[in-house]
Amino acid sequence: MDVDIAWRAWGRRTAWFIAGAFLIGSVMLLLLSFNITAPELTPTASGDMPDNVLAFFQNEEMRWPQDLTLSLLFALGFAAVAALGPTLRRLLGGDGPGATMVSLAFVAAGLLGVVAQLMYVGAKEIAIDPHYCDCQYAAHQLIARREMLDVVSNIQGWLTDGFTYLFAIGLLIAARLGSEGRLPAGLVAFSRVVAVAGIGTALFSRIVPPLFDSLGINGIDVGQIALLFLLVVAGVLIPIWAAWLGRSLGPQEPAAT
Repeated sequence: MDVDIAWRAWGRRTAWFIAGAFLIGSVMLLLLSFNITAPELTPTASGDMPDNVLAFFQNEEMRWPQDLTLSLLFALGFAAVAALGPTLRRLLGGDGPGATMVSLAFVAAGLLGVVAQLMYVGAKEIAIDPHYCDCQYAAHQLIARREMLDVVSNIQGWLTDGFTYLFAIGLLIAARLGSEGRLPAGLVAFSRVVAVAGIGTALFSRIVPPLFDSLGINGIDVGQIALLFLLVVAGVLIPIWAAWLGRSLGPQEPAAT
């Protein structure tokens, strides 16, 4: 088999896998986040903090199978992004510096995404373990678990932002190289849209919620808005981009216009 044909076939399969993994994972995240496929957390009547923390973990235990599934789906999607890097390098100019930067950006982004998901899964599996000390320190243990999960979730968020920025950089460089005729013109333009939308979403989630808190603005759930932006990027824009790329790597050479 011709080397270029083999690379294109690998890239096509990888791109379609990215589209499927991000789309299904995002749909599951949407359903879980809005309590459509899992019960909503109900605070205890006593209002006692340890009791509420215990209720939180019991609720998370019921949601765990779905949470685990979508986290692993995203981990596989991130791994596929890393695997796509060498294919794009081949497609966009081989050993040129720009193509190499695209490959490095995609590989680094994918690895950050995989680490973010697996670290979260490992920490949450321990945190929601129903077995805890049935002693005077039970409340302290439960609160410590909740704090640990919050810390890990924050680290996961920053690692995911790292994926977003590196992926966006790779897309922008790929768009510049692809505009020389190596990629369809529409895909080049859409790559820039995905990159800008990803960076904008990451910045919004980091800047706007603390700003609203500092200004004392209430009545607007900025976290839910940030989640919706994330779902649009991860569940709509990235799958479209990946499917478009996969189609352009079909048996026919990609058109320049």
